[in-house]
Amino acid sequence: MLGNWRGVFAAPGITAAQRDALVNAVKSATESPAWKESLAKYGWEPVFLGGDAYKAFVEEDTKRITGILESLGLRK
Repeated sequence: MLGNWRGVFAAPGITAAQRDALVNAVKSATESPAWKESLAKYGWEPVFLGGDAYKAFVEEDTKRITGILESLGLRK
């Protein structure tokens, strides 16, 4: 399976309440009928990571991709 992830990022220094509101807004959008219709239409798998889980995923994926680029001689 090939994944193509996307994310919503905020400016540094937002408050915990602002962060939680942003995570909750995106989470709510992923639960909407319109989003569920898009999932079915395009055959997408529903995956949601928010907050610290998403941060950890991005950091790990960045390390993985950096390793691939280095092994190919595309990154020094």
